[in-house]
Amino acid sequence: MPSDKRDTAEPLRGGNGAANLALILSQSHLVFRPHGLEFHSRDPLPLWSEVQVDVHPPGIPQPVRGNGVVVDCAGNPDLGYTIALFLLDLPATARQYWDRLVQAA
Repeated sequence: MPSDKRDTAEPLRGGNGAANLALILSQSHLVFRPHGLEFHSRDPLPLWSEVQVDVHPPGIPQPVRGNGVVVDCAGNPDLGYTIALFLLDLPATARQYWDRLVQAA
């Protein structure tokens, strides 16, 4: 029986008020962009908020980690939100992995 429940990212609030995103998603629910990514979330995130992300795509030995800024958040409480995140910094090794993910998408 197919499920209509979508995988979502869960925003977790840190002690300093910054959002940390724990992305537990299948790669099919992520849209990789050269400078960021899009994902579905049950909760909205404020525009321009800074977030720290770990993305665990299949086939990559270590998580791709970086900091980003929310540049778009569209949706509603019933269906959830599509979040667009612009990545600010990726270490050189993570950038190589990221470039492969963008090309594969």
